[in-house]
Parts: sequence; structure tokens; C-alpha cells
Amino acid sequence: MKLLNQLKGIVSKNSEKITEGLGKATTEIDKRTGGKYSDKLDKVSNTVEGQIEKLATDDIDLTDSAAEAREAAEDKAADVAEAAEDKLGN
Repeated sequence: MKLLNQLKGIVSKNSEKITEGLGKATTEIDKRTGGKYSDKLDKVSNTVEGQIEKLATDDIDLTDSAAEAREAAEDKAADVAEAAEDKLGN
């Protein structure tokens, strides 16, 4: 838990820098791909920014047990994988 709380503190203190870096990265990727993936980059950027905001505003409870956290992460990963497969048509 100590490591997670340290991470949360770092993200809280540097959320603007992280968001700025994300914006620069997505802009450069968009530029190099000729705008081909603009919609996907926007979605990823918005998702990451939302997660950063959650960490920065104490909306995440870091007191959950490791097993609960792992289970939640596995569920989320399965949901994301399923959504990606649906979008890719596989």
C-alpha cells in the first residue's frame, strides 16, 4: 500500500505535467499517422486523463486488499479486451 500511496502522491503533484506530456505524445502520433487514428487517440487520451484526475482527487480507494484489486483489474482487462475485439471485428 505504501508504494501505491507514493504513486498517488506523485501523480497528484505532477498531473499537469503528465497530462501535458500525454497531449504532446498524442499530437505527435496523430501528426505522424496523418490523422488516421485521431478518434482512438482522443479516446485513449480522455481515458488516461480521467484516471489521472481520479488519482489526483482521491476517488480511488487504495485500502482495498490486493486480491480485490487484482480481481477488479482482471475484470477491467477482460472488458477492454472484449471491447477491442468487437471494434476490430474479431
